[in-house]
Amino acid sequence: WTGDLCDVPLCRKGCDPLQGYCRRPGECRCKLGFYGELCDKCVALPGCQHG
Repeated sequence: WTGDLCDVPLCRKGCDPLQGYCRRPGECRCKLGFYGELCDKCVALPGCQHG
């Protein structure tokens, strides 16, 4: 845990800071449109030129 009140969990090491987040220490949850253990892969969307 981190933060002034020790209420912010530390995500899994390597979890993408922009595409990933965590609710408990050591986990890595992906935001919509991303996947993978570290949320570093983009879901291909139909009709999109770059993913």
